[in-house]
Amino acid sequence: MKIKQKIRCMFGLETFPDSRWGRVAAVVWTAVLLLAASLGVGMLSLSFGPVKYGKEMFDSYFQVPGLVLLNVLPVILLTFLLWFVTGRAGLGFGITTAAVMTLTMVNILKIRLRNDPLMMEDLKLISEAGGVAGKYNLSLTQEQWRGIAIAVLLIAIVSALTHRFRMKRRQGWGKVRLAGCFVLLVVTGVLWKTVYLSEGIYNATINKCGINHYSNVDEFQSRGFVYPFLYSYKKSVDTPPEGYKKKEAAEILDSYEDADIPEEKKINVVSVMLEAYADLSKLVDNDAIDAVYEPLHEIESRSISGGLVSDVFMGNTVQTERAFLTGYNRMGSFRSLSNSYVRYLASQGYTTEGSHPGYDWFYNRANINENLGFEQYYFFDDYYSNTGMNKDTLILDSDALFFPEVVKMMQNSIEETGKPYFSFHVSYQNHGPYYTDHLFREGQEYVTPEDTGWSQESCTILNNYLGNIADTTEQLQKTLDALEEYDEPVVFVAFGDHLPWLGDDNSVYLETGMNISTDTEEGYLNHFTTPYFFWANSAAKDVLGSDFTGEGDTISPCFLMNDLFEALGWTGDAYMQYTRSVRETCPILSANLAYKIDGTFTRELTEDQQAVVDEFNCVQYYRRKNFEEYK
Repeated sequence: MKIKQKIRCMFGLETFPDSRWGRVAAVVWTAVLLLAASLGVGMLSLSFGPVKYGKEMFDSYFQVPGLVLLNVLPVILLTFLLWFVTGRAGLGFGITTAAVMTLTMVNILKIRLRNDPLMMEDLKLISEAGGVAGKYNLSLTQEQWRGIAIAVLLIAIVSALTHRFRMKRRQGWGKVRLAGCFVLLVVTGVLWKTVYLSEGIYNATINKCGINHYSNVDEFQSRGFVYPFLYSYKKSVDTPPEGYKKKEAAEILDSYEDADIPEEKKINVVSVMLEAYADLSKLVDNDAIDAVYEPLHEIESRSISGGLVSDVFMGNTVQTERAFLTGYNRMGSFRSLSNSYVRYLASQGYTTEGSHPGYDWFYNRANINENLGFEQYYFFDDYYSNTGMNKDTLILDSDALFFPEVVKMMQNSIEETGKPYFSFHVSYQNHGPYYTDHLFREGQEYVTPEDTGWSQESCTILNNYLGNIADTTEQLQKTLDALEEYDEPVVFVAFGDHLPWLGDDNSVYLETGMNISTDTEEGYLNHFTTPYFFWANSAAKDVLGSDFTGEGDTISPCFLMNDLFEALGWTGDAYMQYTRSVRETCPILSANLAYKIDGTFTRELTEDQQAVVDEFNCVQYYRRKNFEEYK
């Protein structure tokens, strides 16, 4: 075959000759072209990975071993698979390019508009996308249009150069295509399971390019787009509990009817989850530590108070938070509109809002709190930065400004709308770790090596923690004093999320003899229990006809709203009514497989008790997966 004719074949001007050499040449030429083109599309998508960053992050991708390949390889595999499926290289490459670039552009828009990357789970929410999209400016930038133009040009080039070569079955290509599909599917399956879903490989691709590693959005961008998008499949899998049957779970909930809150009992509720707020006086015998918690105990004596047995220790505060708001002890992702007690209160005419003097991206609160039904949720950048709060000392000294704002938000809302009010706030002060070598609050020294025999480092950690706790309790008391003078009826709810960090490897807990061993009932409860209280001002007591005091039960966070509703005399929605029976049977229902049945702590359930727990798991799974607006 002449050189000139070969060149014309390569550029799609002539078909390759129908000979063994011609067929091999056609396959090789097409494969090389597809490899180059799909590599180009993969790199084009990767170039858009640093949505909020620039060339520096893109360059950093090449410094992380294997990261570029992890992003590009799926594009190549999909292109070749579709080539063998359709028999047309241009069509296979076109479908792949359209899919990859569409997802890439959606990721850019989602991060830009909602500071939330495109996750695989979001593909299930296309039906909601139209309503959400209407609130935003979805115009693409000039750079993004340029990227789309390049992708379209690549499709045109590949189609033009390969359109004369098609692997038609009647020409004997059927077995080749079938074999190719089989090999590619096997290779893809192996890579999917051993590489793309590997937590170890994902962690090994950490990119130290100056991002905030506490931000899921930054972590996502630091790995490109295609790779972290595929890895997000792990988070999209929400496996039904054993024995789950949708119809049966629906019938259980349908046997209850949502109950309205009586107009005369629609009092205002302010709730605050306190960061790392724990009562250490119950864990160690020390007079100085006891004295720190005397103000808390005085507040508890004027409230309904008890213990909250969370599923977390020293972190993952969002578990406790969302259990309270939803009534679930097993969390979903909440990346779409979700059922919650917040939505129930909104349906009853309540204003629903809240705040956190931290950042909106942490635990994706900005988006998820909206999905849970909050009308407004304020953070440091859009609210607390204007109050004089010091950005550098949020975890050390923010409660003095935080609590007055909590009260102010309620007062402003009631004055402006006249509607009953529900708010949920998350504090930031007391977040660990704490200084180990000096005191943050000068002069606040509660324990010393001389008095206790504990090391200087342990005493310093404890003093810094206790100093902050003393300040938080003081701010709580000032808040309650202010609410007592308020004419409107208000119930104030406060609870801790988890125990604090006290030294690496729990060094302070161990040295001071605090029993947090999960092997015993005492240690287990010490390990996971924080205080909670419901306090009412005089106006609320008059409305409710109750002194609103007493000893509350020790419960799981998913039942805290149950006990609050009961104290308020509210029946609640269908789910609340159902869970009330579960709470009566098993008030502590831990994800760590620890239970409280009929007042007895146990790790093993009887057949009947297990049936109650299993049914609860199925019903809450159904409610999580089937969003429904309140009528």
